[in-house]
Amino acid sequence: MTQQIQTPRSASGVASPMHRPGLVLFAAVMMFVVSGFLVIVSIAEWSNSFWLYDKNFTVVGNHLAFWGFVDFVIACVSAYAAYMLLDGRRVGQVLALTFAGVSAIRWLFYIPADPWLALAIIGIDALVIYGLTAHDEWFSRTTI
Repeated sequence: MTQQIQTPRSASGVASPMHRPGLVLFAAVMMFVVSGFLVIVSIAEWSNSFWLYDKNFTVVGNHLAFWGFVDFVIACVSAYAAYMLLDGRRVGQVLALTFAGVSAIRWLFYIPADPWLALAIIGIDALVIYGLTAHDEWFSRTTI
């Protein structure tokens, strides 16, 4: 005698997932990790750290304080999007996809200053985008 495990079905007959997909959890955790990276980078930029300042690398002149505030705001948006992803909200998915795209483009500017850190964050952003687009149907079950 074999047992069948039945998945709950919605009114439309589509199977509704009972738990968060693994790639969505991965994307949320990576958003928190990148948020932590950005907080550290913003602190380094506010203090005119030598890993950026001493290399004569300028993005907006020598105004690293400007980039420090930009990175801090992006870190806050990243942490908020990660929290909303864990809650299963569509707005979290939209914010996370927007953040990951903008962050990847933004870190392209830092490749001359610190190529390994920039490439690592660009890779994490690419994995976040993949994880969120692979399970788009999970976000359609909730409202904003």
